[in-house]
Amino acid sequence: TLDQLKNLFINEGMNVDDKHRPELWARFVCTKSIHAITQGSLADSYIKWKNDTDISKIIHQTKRSKWIHREASILAERIVTTTNLSADQATDALTSLLLFYHKADHHS
Repeated sequence: TLDQLKNLFINEGMNVDDKHRPELWARFVCTKSIHAITQGSLADSYIKWKNDTDISKIIHQTKRSKWIHREASILAERIVTTTNLSADQATDALTSLLLFYHKADHHS
């Protein structure tokens, strides 16, 4: 359960094995396993949107998209401390998620 995961995380501290960290965060944030998330229609929509979209062009279209990219680059520094991603990869990943969210929020 989520409470068991929270207790485990608190009791074990920040020393969660890198192999288990993505699953832990998925359960914290979404209360679902990574498998369940990737099998869902929202994940399908995001993957299709990401494959069909040139994110490098969207970043420069509006003030909001520029702000999202700038903030993602700041947050990426935190992400790289817990993953094997480079700062650029983390920035790109976070930017694409936030732009997808922004698109869904304003065009649905």
